[in-house]
Order: sequence, then structure tokens, then C-alpha cells
Amino acid sequence: MINDDILNDDDWKLINYDGELNGKTFDYLPFETIGRNNHEHCLLCWKRITDIDMPDEHDTHGYRCIVPSTNKEVWICKECFDEYRNRFDWKTSK
Repeated sequence: MINDDILNDDDWKLINYDGELNGKTFDYLPFETIGRNNHEHCLLCWKRITDIDMPDEHDTHGYRCIVPSTNKEVWICKECFDEYRNRFDWKTSK
């Protein structure tokens, strides 16, 4: 469910955020390469989250949540999680 607060926001990081994760609980985890999936991107800022040593800026840990409507995981980098956790009532499992 998209709320007007998000639709009327000029914050570029929220362009792809629809509010479905509001109030959800996230796990703070190290990223682990599984098969060919060697990285994920932060849903908001698109920062790479990976366990591979890379020359560009990236995180090795992130906040992961399962999207209820798709049952797929999404990742939020630590910086974005800290910035938006109160606004979207995000919680952590630990």
C-alpha cells in the first residue's frame, strides 16, 4: 500500500519504495554468495552488498526482509536503514 507521504516526497531514494515494508522486521546479516548470486543491492540507494572484495564502495552486511506479497528477499544497506527506520517503523530481529 503506497501512502501519500511517500508519493509526495522528493527524496530520490524513495522512488522505488512502495511502503510494503512499513512496520516489518529485518535481520542484520552478512551477505553470503550462494551459487551465482554474489551480491545484492540496497532497495533504496542501490549500494552493493556483497562478500566479495571489490574496489568500489560496498557493504558486507545489510538488513534483509522478506517482501510479503512476493516472498522474495530485499536488502537495505546500514546507512539507509538507519536513516529511514523510524519513518517506516522498521524493526530488527536482534
